[in-house]
Amino acid sequence: MIAAQSRPSPDSPTAPGRDPTRRRRLGAPLLAVLLALVTAGSLEAESSASIEATVQVAAIDVQLALSASSARVGDKLRADATVTNLGSSRLATIEVELRVDTAGLGIKGNGKTTVSKLAAGRSATVSWSICALQPGNYVVQARAVVAGVAVDSQARLLAVTGVRRKGCT
Repeated sequence: MIAAQSRPSPDSPTAPGRDPTRRRRLGAPLLAVLLALVTAGSLEAESSASIEATVQVAAIDVQLALSASSARVGDKLRADATVTNLGSSRLATIEVELRVDTAGLGIKGNGKTTVSKLAAGRSATVSWSICALQPGNYVVQARAVVAGVAVDSQARLLAVTGVRRKGCT
């Protein structure tokens, strides 16, 4: 016959080194949480709540067009970003940036320009020259920022293939 000896589990309030009053101390907060859940679950459907928020909307749209969707290393391409003022008042100082992976694509200039004024309902187009530097697939996107609010164009994919040939650098 094998005799088994009973030992309290480490979670037992009578385990060595354990505070026997711990279970009682957890009881009150646990009871409060359960009561809150039951109360919340039994609220009438007529109860309501409100949330307040501020939404900042830019009254501009940005469209990006590339002169081609594929190129060979060394080819020059053109990127045109058209910014449209969708609002009812004139906008000033619209920062427009062409965003590319500079490891595979080069931009003539710094990739940023400013449209100083844009009347309500009007559009302005800015252009950049892009150079295909390395083979790969690259995402190209335009971003316009007015009054601290940024609006991005739909991303365009540019596939660059081939070995390096003479062209832009």
